[in-house]
Amino acid sequence: MLGKLLNSIWRKNRTETRMNKYSYVFIREDLPNTVKLVQSSHACMEMAFVTRLPEHPTFLVALSIKNEKSLKKLADKLEHQNIKFSIFFEPDFGYGYTALCTEPVEFGKNKVFEKYNLIEL
Repeated sequence: MLGKLLNSIWRKNRTETRMNKYSYVFIREDLPNTVKLVQSSHACMEMAFVTRLPEHPTFLVALSIKNEKSLKKLADKLEHQNIKFSIFFEPDFGYGYTALCTEPVEFGKNKVFEKYNLIEL
């Protein structure tokens, strides 16, 4: 689903899209809807604290991930692909790791994200 969306954007304006970067925030599907926005915001804020301001616009793409185990597996995959990220651990309510946000990623290097769906609230 994400791949089709990004490919349609790319076809519309290849030059501009190649300059753009995308940060991907992954939010666990098994969390209550009332906390998903807050958890994703925590992960994005932490990533912003350690990331330099990009030269070109960065777009945020919110994706869903099944559970904490899947989130940790994604974190391992991102480490192996040298994509920096911030993963947020919620100390309250026993939620554990709740959301992950990547550094801004260039359009052509986003293949790892194509299998994930946009978040539904």
